[in-house]
Amino acid sequence: MKKLYFLAFLLFSLYAKTFSQGAFTSGNLVVFKVGNGTDTLSTAGFAVNIDEYSTAGSFVKSHPLPTSISGANKRIIGSGSATSDGQITRSVDKKFLVVAGYDTIPDPNRAFITNSTSINVNRVVGIFSADGSLDATTALSDAYNANLFRAAVSNNGTDIWLAGTGISPSAGVRYTTKGATTTTQLSTSVTNIRMVNIFNNQLYCTTGSGAFKAISAVGTNLPTTAGETITVLPGFPNTTASGPDPYAFSIKPGTANIAYVADARSKANGGGVQRWEFDGNNWNLKYTLDSGLTTGLRNLVVNWDTPTPTIYAITGDSYVKNMPGNKIVSLVDTDSTTQFSIIATADANFMFRGIAFAPEPAISLTTYTFTGNGNWDVAANWLNNIIPPSALPASSAIIIDNIIGGQCILNVSQTISAGASLTVMTGKNLVVPGILTIQ
Repeated sequence: MKKLYFLAFLLFSLYAKTFSQGAFTSGNLVVFKVGNGTDTLSTAGFAVNIDEYSTAGSFVKSHPLPTSISGANKRIIGSGSATSDGQITRSVDKKFLVVAGYDTIPDPNRAFITNSTSINVNRVVGIFSADGSLDATTALSDAYNANLFRAAVSNNGTDIWLAGTGISPSAGVRYTTKGATTTTQLSTSVTNIRMVNIFNNQLYCTTGSGAFKAISAVGTNLPTTAGETITVLPGFPNTTASGPDPYAFSIKPGTANIAYVADARSKANGGGVQRWEFDGNNWNLKYTLDSGLTTGLRNLVVNWDTPTPTIYAITGDSYVKNMPGNKIVSLVDTDSTTQFSIIATADANFMFRGIAFAPEPAISLTTYTFTGNGNWDVAANWLNNIIPPSALPASSAIIIDNIIGGQCILNVSQTISAGASLTVMTGKNLVVPGILTIQ
């Protein structure tokens, strides 16, 4: 087809909708909360809620993860004490929330859930959509055997990259797809992985192991096969000596010249959020944000759409029985002295782990189709007699598909707004004696 103007629109992926607790609200925060409020958090498995908050810290609702099997959908349980588990991400297309956990029963009397074999206790990826439905069919038997399954990320709700550690060869950064039962280990460069995420079409990871205490690139773009190399970004520390303790991270979209890293060390030893800047050759540590903190941080998410980046993070407080848990904090990064503010605190015998932004609904495309012959402003020439508005809004499309031998005559003024599209089908004709404006 001949295209005068075209903008690709996101389409919903189709997937099982077994579990649903109500839709998420775009722009809200979501956190992985483990615990039952009564029993002491321990190495055992506990139920998990994905709690939703406004960015001001007002509680909105809980989205429980399943504690029983339903058809092909498995359980998703969290470790009560594994502080590196429970990291969550939003997919690159923003339509899905991706969570990681264990297919077993929640039982505070069964210790060391993470020591379970992945054959007997599958490592499960949960994929929430914006409407609150959850696909929990990705139950993995070969990943993170007898150890921690920490995080997962997706670009589109189907392709999934994983982070954790386990008995070789089940550890490391791994790749799978929704509904699969097995995975591919992408690299053996380092295998004790804390976090994976995707920025600017590149897969990255962090770890606290060996000479990789930094953000590292995994292969090139979004790898899916074995034999990739994990490479520390230039300028970040690559020493085996004690030092940085990186967990979650975020890299600025588009320019990719600013990065934030959550560091779990104590505040006195450098914990907080590190701000790194890229000079074209190397990344340089500009400062560490720690004002208002009493501990380091393990998890963060950054709103890059604000005039200056707004950071939301989870504090690394230690669990204390029958006492409130850790906190959600936030700041707008205006300079190194900016202070974090507490916006929410986990209730007693609960702990927050990962944090992300809520998934967003797919864009709904409104389409107007010219099927007749003659003037634009004649309703009978349009499918269902609906003429497009004179200023076609974003998320809308006009298709010119006039009758064979006929033509579409734009005899009026028509504006195609940014984010909308006008398409002339192959072999069809658009004549423009009027005014056509494409923004």
